[in-house]
Amino acid sequence: MRAYILLLFSLLSIQFAFGQEAFSIQKKESGLCFIVQLGYNLGVGNIRIQDDFVAKNNGYLVRLRTSLGYFVSPQLLLSVGTGLEGYHDPSYNLLPIAVNGRYFVRPNGKSIFLSGDAGYSVKLGDQFKAGAYSGLAIGYRITQRNKMSILVSGGMDFHQIRNAQSLIFNQQNSTYQYVESSFWLKSFSINTAFVF
Repeated sequence: MRAYILLLFSLLSIQFAFGQEAFSIQKKESGLCFIVQLGYNLGVGNIRIQDDFVAKNNGYLVRLRTSLGYFVSPQLLLSVGTGLEGYHDPSYNLLPIAVNGRYFVRPNGKSIFLSGDAGYSVKLGDQFKAGAYSGLAIGYRITQRNKMSILVSGGMDFHQIRNAQSLIFNQQNSTYQYVESSFWLKSFSINTAFVF
């Protein structure tokens, strides 16, 4: 089911991105801006709970983030933001506070861009301690008539979960037990951002 949701979200984003007409009005990329980002992440790789216990990362994450940005130049957008991220299977609710940099190949209009995030995820529960957050992505910008840009991107995100209480099955004595561990959740992200 998650794969179908990811596929549908990707297809709609790509169709919207490339189905736009060419406009003669181009957005002036300067000054302050406000960014609203929606995202869906699909867990990849394994979660190393202990040295002798590794679990497949079948999780997914949904994201709503807002940021305040500033165009340092028409090609470089720096922003700071926060939002809500719900990681499911395993379940962790996060509030990342992150800085983001986006470099646009073309200074105006439609353009490919590279993006990087770094920050700290504040915990929204008692089952773990907060940890680091980072992400890398590549995307495409569409400039709209009303001078709003839409950014569609895909990349990798990394969330650190520290001192989590994880329930594992001990095969030696057929019992469940809680262990405290720290690990990284890796995920492939698909994001759509609206820049005002």
